[in-house]
Amino acid sequence: MKRSLATFFRTLFSTICLIAGCAEKAFDWTGVKESLVRSLPEGTPAARATSVLDSLGFTIGTFGPRDSIMTARKREPVKNKLVFSTLRVVLRFDSSHRLVQRDVHEVFTGP
Repeated sequence: MKRSLATFFRTLFSTICLIAGCAEKAFDWTGVKESLVRSLPEGTPAARATSVLDSLGFTIGTFGPRDSIMTARKREPVKNKLVFSTLRVVLRFDSSHRLVQRDVHEVFTGP
């Protein structure tokens, strides 16, 4: 009985995912990541980093001059998917507002 119930729910979940778009191939962020690496080398001024992120379509958070951290995010194009990915960028700057560290992570969001 437990085995058949587990099989039922596994099949149900797979069907729902297929209908909702979970089974679609993950969005490929390779080109955007390469642009970030090429356009934001170490030493880039914060103002230039803002321009680059804006030109790539990122939503930029508030830059905290006190902690010298800038965050930005870009969601994959909308395709009526249940689970979608967002590229999250965290840039750290030195006291002269020059880039010293770049972290880029893909974050998955869904219900």
